[in-house]
Amino acid sequence: MKPAFWFIPVVLLALGRQFARQDRAFTVAELLSWAPELGAPKTVRSACQTLQRNGLLERAPDALPTGLRKPTNPQTWRLTADGRTACRSAVQEAGRLTRIASLKATKKRQIGSTLYGRLWNLLRNRQQLTAEEAVATLADAGDDTTSLQGSVSRYLLGWQTSLPEHIQVSARRVNGFKRYVLVKDFGPTPPPAKPEQREAAAQ
Repeated sequence: MKPAFWFIPVVLLALGRQFARQDRAFTVAELLSWAPELGAPKTVRSACQTLQRNGLLERAPDALPTGLRKPTNPQTWRLTADGRTACRSAVQEAGRLTRIASLKATKKRQIGSTLYGRLWNLLRNRQQLTAEEAVATLADAGDDTTSLQGSVSRYLLGWQTSLPEHIQVSARRVNGFKRYVLVKDFGPTPPPAKPEQREAAAQ
């Protein structure tokens, strides 16, 4: 079930985009074409009446009396000064949310391409992992595997140290390496890689 007055931000955003540079009267049919998510003329009329009660819309002064209106000459509405301000705010907020979503998506892609992002994905997929196993999977041809193993070891140890309730160390070693077990997954975003993570190897 949609929350009460869910249509208000939808209408304000649609009108703000439509009338960014001009202002004129509009009809219910026009508003529905600008904001099809409103679904039906009945919802649009309800939205206009709600905005009118809140001082954001007014009936256009050239509208014909109710008894004389015809389908070819419907009731029209116009934004008030407060309505124009609210519409500008709605457009600005939508832009802000779009930028935030874009930044998050970019950050997610960047994280996924880094070593600690790839390592985290590998740990989530396998649930159990040693530094040796991780290097065997993540290393590309020509990589310095010794350096890579040191980085992997630090990440695994740092994650386990800071998140012991999520990542634990198995009592049994594999080829002399500690096996880290992901006991509680908390999503695709890895814990932050902290410069201060201890330098000790996790072997």
